[in-house]
Amino acid sequence: MDEVNGAIDTLKARHPEYFDGNTIKNVGAYYVGLIKQLDQQGICAGFDGEELTVKTSNDFSDQYKLQTSSNLVRRFYVGSCYPAIFPASRSNPDPSPPGCQLSPSTDITCGVMDSRYLGLVETAVSQVIAQKPELFDLSSYPKGHPDWPKVKDLNAYQMAVIDVLRQKGFCGKSGEEIVVKRSNDFTEHFDINYQDAYVRNGPGIYRGTCYPAAF
Repeated sequence: MDEVNGAIDTLKARHPEYFDGNTIKNVGAYYVGLIKQLDQQGICAGFDGEELTVKTSNDFSDQYKLQTSSNLVRRFYVGSCYPAIFPASRSNPDPSPPGCQLSPSTDITCGVMDSRYLGLVETAVSQVIAQKPELFDLSSYPKGHPDWPKVKDLNAYQMAVIDVLRQKGFCGKSGEEIVVKRSNDFTEHFDINYQDAYVRNGPGIYRGTCYPAAF
């Protein structure tokens, strides 16, 4: 518990931007930062989405609840498990997508915070509509959104947006959402499809941030 408390205090001192008083503003960076702080002390730590798990051997691991439901810092020892219950078996991440020079990565935790890349993604979507009209039916759009045309090929549309971002130094991955990163520190996730039929653009496209990068 002393080491975990010390890691929280050190993280708050070194990265005050993660916090607003005792409120956690950046949940993903909070847990990844704690894991790094403990690692520097020779203590292994992991996060299962609910609790921080800590060990110095495989004999046992301690479990800690370090966040309340309202995102306040919590310092609560839950219990110990014998033997240690982590690391859980995880498959290797998929290879990096074509054009991405960064190594593959797997996220530990995700959360919603202020997006750093929202403006760039919004601009990329608008640029693709203007420069690749063949990907869209410009006469069809959802009610109230005349700037969200119908998409003829969702994959081609997503890849065109990713290509614009790639030219600005980003890596991107398509899927239900597009996932964007500039380093393996974190990824941001954006839903640029509306009803899997139309363009979606604007502040509502941002869905969350994962630490470390999710691909």
